[in-house]
Amino acid sequence: MIDIHTHILPGLDDGAESMEEALEMARIAADQGIRSVIATPHHLNGRYDTPMTTVNEMVEKLNHEIKKHHIQLQVKAGQEIRVHHRFAEELYQGRIGSLNDSRYILLELPDHQIPEILDEVLHEILVDGMTPIIAHPERNVELAAHPEKLAELIGRGVLCQLTAHSLIGLFGKQAQKTSLHFCKSRLIHFIASDAHNPYRRSFALKEAYKAVHRLLGPQYADYYDNNASRVLRDEVILVEEPELVKRRALFWW
Repeated sequence: MIDIHTHILPGLDDGAESMEEALEMARIAADQGIRSVIATPHHLNGRYDTPMTTVNEMVEKLNHEIKKHHIQLQVKAGQEIRVHHRFAEELYQGRIGSLNDSRYILLELPDHQIPEILDEVLHEILVDGMTPIIAHPERNVELAAHPEKLAELIGRGVLCQLTAHSLIGLFGKQAQKTSLHFCKSRLIHFIASDAHNPYRRSFALKEAYKAVHRLLGPQYADYYDNNASRVLRDEVILVEEPELVKRRALFWW
């Protein structure tokens, strides 16, 4: 497995607090069968600014420690970038980077609404030949209530990443139901952990893939897994047209 969204780098944001904690996260990931993770510290979210130069330096340090401790995991560089009016400026200054230096760039929306600046940010990304990935859309109140808006964004070239904890119910039943509805409606292209620490917000990616396999079918699990690999290799993601399904009572394990 490959995890495209983690906060494993120590001391940069609200993720791992120390190198020891980062190494414990690396051990957990490797034990789950994850072979590569992309470190995506927060950038431009109003609390943390983490330019790519800082990310690259810390990725190099962490990989050195991981190798020294004989942990079978590779860490790649990325960011989780909040949609922000400074986005274009930061992009052209080189402070914003993509996932593993690919065409894919990870975006974060506010929790409650779709910001007006999103259109401008998407335009900057798309005209630059890059592909935006929206992180955890199931946690955005407006998108959860109006999945047709997410379908419209996908029609414009946006991809979407679901959080493992949402799918398996650790963020509540409503997030879980929204997650399954999004998957069935072809609104999701990746599953990632958004892991922040070894404790309450760890990886849970293996459990999420098991849930996908059982609730949606092996073809969904294979699709999400293959797409994560395509990001690392900077390959094109094949996207099916969204097909919104009716919401109905869902039965859980």
